[in-house]
Amino acid sequence: MNEQMKSHYRLFRRGNGIYFCEDRQTGVQQSLRTKDKSEAVRLLNAKNEAQTDRGLALGIAKAYLNAADPSIARRTWQYAFEELVKTKHGENAQRWNRAIKDKALAKILNLPLVQTRADHFSGLISDQTNLH
Repeated sequence: MNEQMKSHYRLFRRGNGIYFCEDRQTGVQQSLRTKDKSEAVRLLNAKNEAQTDRGLALGIAKAYLNAADPSIARRTWQYAFEELVKTKHGENAQRWNRAIKDKALAKILNLPLVQTRADHFSGLISDQTNLH
């Protein structure tokens, strides 16, 4: 079986010179936001690799994030909320400080931002709904 048949995404270029990828299963097209072919091929390969080995894709993503910002892997929701509160004043800041102390949020406060999944928030919403 040739490599092109195995690929989840295919590459093409529109008339304006911008490269796009197309999901072969759904037909959904997405701009790669580049006119540079080598950059487009790298992005396409990354998308295809992510489809075949999600664990590897996560590891690669973390490596890139760490190279861009070495402290990103250690940033937690607690940090994010504290930084957010610093931008607030008066009653707004007080509301945010109260919200951070909510028991429902306690489950994610020490969770690193980059490890957060949608089901973490679904669990928070479910817990909050069950409390009322």
